[in-house]
Amino acid sequence: KRLFSYVGIFTGDSHTEKTSAARMAGIDFIGRADLLCVRVAGEDPDVREQALAFERLASEHGLQAPERMGIENIQALWGGLTDLPATGAPIVLRISVSPKELRETVSKTVSEFSVVMEEFSYTASPAFGTLHVMLDGVIDDARIETLARSIESLRKSCQETGGTVTIIRAPVELKQRVDVWSPVGSSEQLMIATKRLLDPSGIMNPGRFVAGI
Repeated sequence: KRLFSYVGIFTGDSHTEKTSAARMAGIDFIGRADLLCVRVAGEDPDVREQALAFERLASEHGLQAPERMGIENIQALWGGLTDLPATGAPIVLRISVSPKELRETVSKTVSEFSVVMEEFSYTASPAFGTLHVMLDGVIDDARIETLARSIESLRKSCQETGGTVTIIRAPVELKQRVDVWSPVGSSEQLMIATKRLLDPSGIMNPGRFVAGI
């Protein structure tokens, strides 16, 4: 028995993972903005069966036939998606929700941010319920206020289902306007007490964590 790896790239109006083609320019098989990337690994017969099942689903939902890739392109694709939030966008958000809430969260995120900045891209993982949002463009005082309101609105929506919105990277002006971390609810006092126990002098990155800890 040998191990076999399959990756299907489905394109169309429906998508679970989306990224800026410009940011992935080094990967020549990405030429469209909307992508659904499916990866299956395991023993050859099982993987082939699941690959065919994915292809049937894609066809039923009006997606184009998947592209088959060599090992070099497979590694480049997943490495590129993993590294995308670190590629230099001045504003990066990490959103964590229950996997079943991801579809609605993606819709809300697109609605909030796609018209705010000149460059907007994101990657989403349905298996883990995580979403990374990359924003780029002119950042002035008015834009900071708009971004802050959008982040607060999305954060409030995510909190209703137990999700969080964390600012991974942003200008100082935006961090001063909106908290980097989502509220932690009833855990806040326990976290504060723990911090005091471990750092009674308050010298370990004061004010850099949740609730100003």
